[in-house]
Amino acid sequence: MVINPPAPTTVPPMHDALSIVGDWGTSHMRLFLCAGTQVIDQLSGPGIAPLRAAGIDVAGAYHRAVEPWFALHGPMPALLCGTVGANIGWAQIPYIDCPADVAAITSGVMRVADGPAPVAIIPGIATINALGAPDIMRGEETQIIGAMALHPMLAQGDYHLCLPGTHSKWVTLSAGRMTAFHSAMTGELFAALAQHSILLDQSPADPLCNDAFLAGVARIKAVGGDQLLSLLFETRTRQLRSGMSGAQATGFLSGLLIGAEIAATRRKDQPLVLIGSPRLTQLYTLAAGTHGISCTMIDGDVAVLAGLHAMRDGGA
Repeated sequence: MVINPPAPTTVPPMHDALSIVGDWGTSHMRLFLCAGTQVIDQLSGPGIAPLRAAGIDVAGAYHRAVEPWFALHGPMPALLCGTVGANIGWAQIPYIDCPADVAAITSGVMRVADGPAPVAIIPGIATINALGAPDIMRGEETQIIGAMALHPMLAQGDYHLCLPGTHSKWVTLSAGRMTAFHSAMTGELFAALAQHSILLDQSPADPLCNDAFLAGVARIKAVGGDQLLSLLFETRTRQLRSGMSGAQATGFLSGLLIGAEIAATRRKDQPLVLIGSPRLTQLYTLAAGTHGISCTMIDGDVAVLAGLHAMRDGGA
């Protein structure tokens, strides 16, 4: 399991305190070497799940990853968010119950390493969702904090947020407080079906076709989400009997799943704020548009970095 090494960096001005902030999720790790709020270097590596599957200690993986930075600049503090704070991560950081705001989340930050290079982890948040079941998030709360720092209007009034990803989060934000949310396993289900089922004849790495994606969205909208299991099989039969290409089938499958997610969660009375990768938020915007829902897109990488900085500078 290889972690991409950081490139050599120049020493920043002495008045800018060096620190590390990072989003270490289930699938990926992203660490940023910062002088104040300026990113001067970054690195990426495997997420918590592949590390655990390979029997690699999370704390050890972190120290090996940042060792070149320490060699150049000396030890420095770090603030992390994401699955690194889950029961499979570095240490299990207790969740903060909804409703949760920045102050409540900051109060739950816990240090997992002391000494000259202390490491602190931001807690996730928990709720009982609209279906009456427990629900959780780790990492997305930091993206939301960052989105509010970037767009202060989000800290006022009521907003409906979607953070698409491996486990999409749909969040109600009211006066800067995350009051409720629920999760959808859309991204993980897409990956499992694309990689470990018979639905795609060609590689799921084929570029996703937007026209086929919208066809999938339209199909689920016309027939209804209760027919999703039958509609999924159409991804295969359309390739076998209707000449659908691998790229089209990939798009169609994605459209079915995202279309079903949005159809089950849409709120026509409120605009939707999407926080995530540009490609994913564009797909969700396309799907939401078929229901007459307007969307605002915020880059998830920019948001999580802003959230980490806000939490760090707030005393975390």
